[in-house]
Amino acid sequence: MIKKLYLGFVLAWVFTACQTDKLELVFADNTYQFTGVAVSQEGRIFVNYPYWQAEKKYALVEVLQSGEAIPYPDASWNDWQFGMDTKEKWVCVQAVYVDEKNILWVVDPAAPFLDKVVDKSYKLVAFDLTKNQVLEEYHLQGIVAENGYINDVRIDYRKNLAYLTNSNTGGIVVINLKDTSMRVNGNELFFAKGETREFLKGTNFVLSDTNYHFKPNKGDILRNGENKAVRVQSDGITLSADGKTLFFKPLTDDKLYSIHTDFLGLEEFETCDEFKVSQVKDWGHISTSDGMATDAQGNIYLGDLENNAIVVFNPATQIKKVLVQDERLQWADSFAIHGDYLYVACSQIHHLPRFNQGKSTRTTPYQLFKIKLKS
Repeated sequence: MIKKLYLGFVLAWVFTACQTDKLELVFADNTYQFTGVAVSQEGRIFVNYPYWQAEKKYALVEVLQSGEAIPYPDASWNDWQFGMDTKEKWVCVQAVYVDEKNILWVVDPAAPFLDKVVDKSYKLVAFDLTKNQVLEEYHLQGIVAENGYINDVRIDYRKNLAYLTNSNTGGIVVINLKDTSMRVNGNELFFAKGETREFLKGTNFVLSDTNYHFKPNKGDILRNGENKAVRVQSDGITLSADGKTLFFKPLTDDKLYSIHTDFLGLEEFETCDEFKVSQVKDWGHISTSDGMATDAQGNIYLGDLENNAIVVFNPATQIKKVLVQDERLQWADSFAIHGDYLYVACSQIHHLPRFNQGKSTRTTPYQLFKIKLKS
């Protein structure tokens, strides 16, 4: 009996050590909460800080090799406070993403403290990383409601569209990235750059399943002052390796969905909702995840917020496996792939005061890790 217990202890220790060794710390912040990460083709690392708590310094930074974090693109963009003009300012940056052309995209839902949008200033901004200058800026007023919260983005150069999730009211937002004309059913259609639509609003695919008991880190998270579980709608988003399929999921349940991007073009907006809904594929119960990322082989990386883990799902084989499980993965929030590494930002959202009777339960720094995917 003693030998069996000892052997079990050794095997458990070896398993834990092997898992823990997979995490390499890249950046840590002892004070301010960050949520998103993006890595350029040259290896430049960008991290964003949403304006969710009273303590605030920067909204978007570049992390240098020395470990120093400097405001991006400069201090002026990062100094917004209530009452200031929102032009050329970050209000509440939620996510960052570097695309295949090495352009940095910044998602600013402009909703401090997860409240309403300030001055209709929610926007998607593209940066030329060679010059560190704005290439384009797209605004969402009139499309996404002021109680909406744009969350994450992917870019489709096949169709010159940006896809974003709306995680508060639920929906897939599509932005036209350049002037486009096309012939549909014999009619010439023109869509101006910046023209925007929101798809699948109010459908079960973008709304979190209220029957799912979401328990990150084995505990409930409740809204302050309410005995009500937190529900976050469509959040994580990623494109397939060939760019033809958009995967998306609500945050607070474990379902994963997808739709062919041919059904998300602006010309498709007028088609009946029943038809678009019929094109959504339900992949079943995969994981409770915030962000997602896809590699060149088509594997999708997701968090497992309820087990402090990261999982890999391959849609072609429908096989899911655990990549790493580690107690330091406190709310694996956002992912970026660069070379042989997966970068993951851990935001500890479930430890925020708003979900813990007004008291922060954070016990470690906010951390950014990288994990080697190939030996």
